[in-house]
Amino acid sequence: MAMETAFGGAAPRRPALSRMIVAAMIGNVLEWFDFVVYGFFAVTIAEVFFPAHDPTVSMLITFGAFGLAYFVRPLGRSSLAAIPIAPGARPASCSRSR
Repeated sequence: MAMETAFGGAAPRRPALSRMIVAAMIGNVLEWFDFVVYGFFAVTIAEVFFPAHDPTVSMLITFGAFGLAYFVRPLGRSSLAAIPIAPGARPASCSRSR
């Protein structure tokens, strides 16, 4: 017997565990790739975008800007998750208990 939704259609199936693991691995690899590329080009980014008389100050500002993204990311998730994707859809921050 299939579960029925409020709109009368069949409930969507949950993705397989292997698909979820692969998706998480791809996200993790892309995150680490971003980290490595930024670290590799940190000196160039410091010289081009944050010129200062002292190269150490430029590097500190460069890594500070990179670190700031990790503090701002949860704020963006909190604010944008409250917005539904489509009219009539539930916001992403709403959780359904099964």
